[in-house]
Order: sequence, then C-alpha cells, then structure tokens
Amino acid sequence: MKLKSILLNLVLTSLSIYLPLSFFSFFDFYTSKRRTTYLERTRELNIDIPQKISAINSGYLPLFYPEEVINKFNPIGFYPIASLPLSKTYYCNEGYGLITYQSDRFGLRNRDLKWSNIYNQPTIFMLGDSFIHGSCVPDYSTIPVLVEKSLKINTINLATASTGPYEYMAVIRSILQPIIQKSTKDTTVIVSFYANDNEPFDYNKEKLLNSTKSIVEPTSYPEISPTKEYISSIKSLILNNYPKSEDDLINKLNERV
Repeated sequence: MKLKSILLNLVLTSLSIYLPLSFFSFFDFYTSKRRTTYLERTRELNIDIPQKISAINSGYLPLFYPEEVINKFNPIGFYPIASLPLSKTYYCNEGYGLITYQSDRFGLRNRDLKWSNIYNQPTIFMLGDSFIHGSCVPDYSTIPVLVEKSLKINTINLATASTGPYEYMAVIRSILQPIIQKSTKDTTVIVSFYANDNEPFDYNKEKLLNSTKSIVEPTSYPEISPTKEYISSIKSLILNNYPKSEDDLINKLNERV
C-alpha cells in the first residue's frame, strides 16, 4: 500500500507540474505563430509593398525565379538559370529595406564587369540557392563578395534563390563546363547545399536538363557572353508571360492588399 501511495503521489505531482506547462506551451506556440503572421502581414502592407511600388516607379522589375518559370511555363529547349539579364531587379526585405541590384549579362547577381577577361585569371564560382544568392542582404554582405574580399580572387555568384540540384546541374552544364574547358587559369567551383535541396525526382526538369546545352557564346573569348539564343529565349518567355508594365506590376502587388 505504501508503494502504491508513493507512485500515486508521483503521478499526481508530475501531472500538476507538466500538464499546465504543456497547455501553456501549446497556447504560447499558437498565439506566437499568429502574432508572427500578423506582424509579417502588417510589415508587408505598410513597408514591403510601398517600397516595391517605389522601385517599380524607378524602373525596377521583380526577380524572376527559374524554378517558378519552369513550373509555370515548362520552357522547351533551354533551362532558365537566372532572372532577366542586365535588368534593374528588386528582391526582398527582411527588415533592412528592399534589396535591389542590377543583374549581369546572364541575369545573375554580379557586377557585369566581372565576366571580362575571365579566362585569363583565377576564378571562384559559387553555386547554391538563396544563401549564396544573398537573400535580403545588400551586395557587400553576400557570401561571394565576402569570399572575394577575403581571398582576393575574382568570385562569381552563380546562385539564384529557390533553386535546387536540377538548377545547379543546369548551371554547371550550360555555363561552367564550357568556361572550364577553355580557361588557362585555376578555377574553383563551390556548391552550397541545404536540407531543402533534397527534392524528389521531377520528370519535367529531368527532361529539360537532358536537353540543356552551353549558353556561353563560343566566339566571345576572352570575354564571357551568353548566346543570343538564350537571351532571346529567356526575355521572350518572361516578358511575354509576366506583368511587365508599371501599371500591371503595381496592380499585381495591390492584389495582395
């Protein structure tokens, strides 16, 4: 009887301690999630959308994600590896203001001049998703810029947010392979993976990847230039299917209000 009484007291004590804590934890999780959603929505309405409208009025276009382009339009004959080339691009805001930049000749986040004379100098190419792309941080805080500053070696950002292994392989086949084959200098390729890169087999992407070929213009040596075919294809696909006028872009944003 004594042992039974002790066990009963232990159970009651445990329940009196942990049951209220469990209820409190559940309540806090639920309410904090709602508070976070409310704060994010409030910031989007009061800060993000007005900043994006201001950017559009200044001639900026949104970042066009390769994965979204592929899933939405299933392009034939080429694999989109970045956003619009040589375009004033607005990206995202995580409390530091809306990030904007001028995309390079491939639609990537680099100073376009970095592609000049690339065959004749050591180069580091960095490939990945939003971490390497520089999600919501200014140019001077992106990982490729910090690597270049530290190592004093020309570093090229080949990343775009919301991409994964299929897009990495497309960039390797369409840009990196033709460059490495011609380069006379040391070339380093760094690929950054994250947990969400473990994506399942995708038949459409697999088919598109198998048809991917070089988009580097073979006659541009020692410059690196995208082929006219790729530029024409990516511009046609995006500009013919996405809102592009100032009024259309602003109306699209205002639909979220």
